Amino acid sequence: MESIVSILHNRKELITFMKVKAAVQTQVRRTAFKERHLGQILTVFPNAYKLSIDKVKALGSSKSIQELVISLDVGADEKMTATLMTARRRKFHENLLNICHRHHKVKVNLISTTFVFILYLYELALHVCSILCRNI
Repeated sequence: MESIVSILHNRKELITFMKVKAAVQTQVRRTAFKERHLGQILTVFPNAYKLSIDKVKALGSSKSIQELVISLDVGADEKMTATLMTARRRKFHENLLNICHRHHKVKVNLISTTFVFILYLYELALHVCSILCRNI
């Protein structure tokens, strides 16, 4: 998606979700690129794109329709260079790893808390058994 958006940005074209969707589906040979996928990208890298809903003239018609418009969060006159794309890819990867690390820490804390609780129950059971065995 990044390469498609950068090409359209460098051409100074209006970047609509429908254009990006068609190009992404052609590029990856899949038929399912939806708004949900764009939302997932923005969850990982919220500053990557700015979204707005604008009225756009439909091709071959005088009517205007509302479209989801995507704009890069770079200067309007700034070109998307390979260096900038690489930096954005690194930032996306870094953010994704940070999310994975946070989820991993939560999982490890949950497992260690559960393990400590199980050890506590085991020690409690041993203590109860030792008291019961003394009384026999």
